[in-house]
Amino acid sequence: MKHVLLAALAVALFLVTPASLTACSGGAAGGATAGGSGSAGGSGTAGGMMATLDTSAKIMTYLEGKRLAMEGANIPSHPNGLNENAYFGATTQCYKSTVINVMAGNFNVAAELGTWRSLDGGTPMNGTVGQCDRATVSGPFSATSSAIMISNITGNAECFDIEVNYGNYSQEGRASIDQTTGQAKMELYFKNAAVDNKCANGNPGATGVKQVVAGMQYAFTGNAVQTYVISTP
Repeated sequence: MKHVLLAALAVALFLVTPASLTACSGGAAGGATAGGSGSAGGSGTAGGMMATLDTSAKIMTYLEGKRLAMEGANIPSHPNGLNENAYFGATTQCYKSTVINVMAGNFNVAAELGTWRSLDGGTPMNGTVGQCDRATVSGPFSATSSAIMISNITGNAECFDIEVNYGNYSQEGRASIDQTTGQAKMELYFKNAAVDNKCANGNPGATGVKQVVAGMQYAFTGNAVQTYVISTP
């Protein structure tokens, strides 16, 4: 059943995704102008006080000018909901690192792609399970977002729904920002490829997500939470 599901998922991906994808991207927050507006509470102070992140504009203002970096153990086993060890051609989700620079209300993404390796040396088909070699870079990938919608914010950015639009495909899910640890977590799936993946169903990483393949729903058992360390260049 697992191999059948991967094969069906491969066909679905071929129909809805572009030739190459990165782990995450973003853009202007829902309704806010580029760079965000928000009140003074939407950005931190020199004294180290915590910013108030209870609107989409404040969240984007807080992130503006910052660098978000993901590598090593912070890379999930299933970026965008896809097993990093499964072969999907140019959409294979094997990464060494991803850096997002937030500028002018957009996410500028630069990723180093890992190398997918066959377990038996044979020619893979879409959905073939092999091994993601994160340490060996196979090439770079870069992209700039076109838009982000942020909604349903709970607490001080403890959870918020997020949809990232690239124009020819979109990602959706839930995210959070922890100013104490200096980390942002984004649990993203390709649009319409998962359900029960929003804040109404729990914070990033909560169980109960279901993948949608050819109109059928299957329990998602992987980890799709991307963890980024936030810094100011």
